[in-house]
Amino acid sequence: MNLQHKSKSRFPIRDDNHFSLLIDGGKFFASIYDDIHRAKHSVCIEMYLMASGETSKQLIDTLVSASKRQVKVYVLLDAYGSSKLSMRERDRLTDNGINLAFYNPFSFKHIKRSLHRTHRKIILIDNQIAYTGGAGFTDEFAPAKILEDYWHDAMVRITGSCVLDWLTLFSENWSRWSKIELTNVDTDTALKTTTPGNCKGRVVANRSLSHSEIRRSLIRRIRSAKKHIWIATPYFVPSRKVRRLLIKSVKKNIDTRLLLPGPITDHAGSRHMARRYYLKLLKAGVGIYEYQHRFMHAKVFFVDDWVSIGSSNMDKWGLIWNLDANQEVLDTEFNIDVKAFFIKD
Repeated sequence: MNLQHKSKSRFPIRDDNHFSLLIDGGKFFASIYDDIHRAKHSVCIEMYLMASGETSKQLIDTLVSASKRQVKVYVLLDAYGSSKLSMRERDRLTDNGINLAFYNPFSFKHIKRSLHRTHRKIILIDNQIAYTGGAGFTDEFAPAKILEDYWHDAMVRITGSCVLDWLTLFSENWSRWSKIELTNVDTDTALKTTTPGNCKGRVVANRSLSHSEIRRSLIRRIRSAKKHIWIATPYFVPSRKVRRLLIKSVKKNIDTRLLLPGPITDHAGSRHMARRYYLKLLKAGVGIYEYQHRFMHAKVFFVDDWVSIGSSNMDKWGLIWNLDANQEVLDTEFNIDVKAFFIKD
């Protein structure tokens, strides 16, 4: 296993992973709950969105069951993103031995600082399995009888040494926002117990308002693209540089497409802003596809043989302000699944 840094990125490319693409809540929630039910040592969750409802109840039931088996459970929620989680459910977590902390509680004295949120979606089980993607623990992501009732999203299940890097990100945030020490959670254990695979991957994360690894990596890949650039994002408010690069890519005969929300969205203003850029992009030959059936909330960047999937939107908040993290993947089989996701949509 190569643990040495070979680039300016914080974490290296690791070549012993396995990745599974899970589309929509019916698949990724079931997989997450199954893994937590099998947990023996620890469960760590860092989450932006969590609100009271059937989905939060099911998660809490699963975490309480784990805690009763003597599994150490740590939950770090964004203070703003979890504002709709009731006190009753918060108390149920802590009353059952679950360690709960909140990222950056709102302060009127520090309004500007309060804008900074953790938008990450990190789920870690036994230092061996990690999940990331675009979803949160709210009923909007849970399948319902009517299609429009739940959001279209994607998560990735990760095993292998990239789990070490997700664990590092979680541990750093936890130690800053909680006085409770992490036990049964350490990188040495992860290195010894993580199930290896044969797929290359790298974790990229925003470290500060001015240092966005995700944005830098995406721009580098767009510039070096040879075949295609396919981007799925629910909030498309790109920088001028990104818009120019997309137009330039078309001129180089690179298949350039955007998968964006249609009329069903949770933020009409964001969609209106995105449409301001449509005319120039369409005239240049960029393909723009608006998903019609449900709110398209997936965040997937797909350039040639490279995929980046995680919590980052393609807007100023996601690429610069928010604390975000993505899993990059370089694997033929995974790419087949990602391509099928785009083609179907």
